[in-house]
Amino acid sequence: MSTRVLAVEAALWTCQAGAAWIFLKSARHKVYDFAEVGEEFRHWGYARPAEVTFGLVVLWILGSAGLLLPKTASLAAVVLGVAMLVALATLVVNREWRRLHEPLLPAALLVVVAIGRWEQGMLG
Repeated sequence: MSTRVLAVEAALWTCQAGAAWIFLKSARHKVYDFAEVGEEFRHWGYARPAEVTFGLVVLWILGSAGLLLPKTASLAAVVLGVAMLVALATLVVNREWRRLHEPLLPAALLVVVAIGRWEQGMLG
């Protein structure tokens, strides 16, 4: 294996692990601060905040696992990326400009993973 291929692999694994860590930390926060997070979703206009919070915890955990497997990493990155677009839209609609950075870092990592693992994955 060439040095370039090894460097790309190392970068991809770093992005995958970093994104998985971010989503697992977010899932943990949603579990431990369930009522607070639910109130936030209610404030943003979500009709069933408890269900949204629970659904995101499940999605974040499954998505994190998917990111750590090269065959499913691109699919997991696309699914989680769509969720990040929804999060970004929610912040924009609610004019929470100071929080726009929150979905952007994970989204950037997810773009790298989705493109980098595309050929190896279920979508390639």
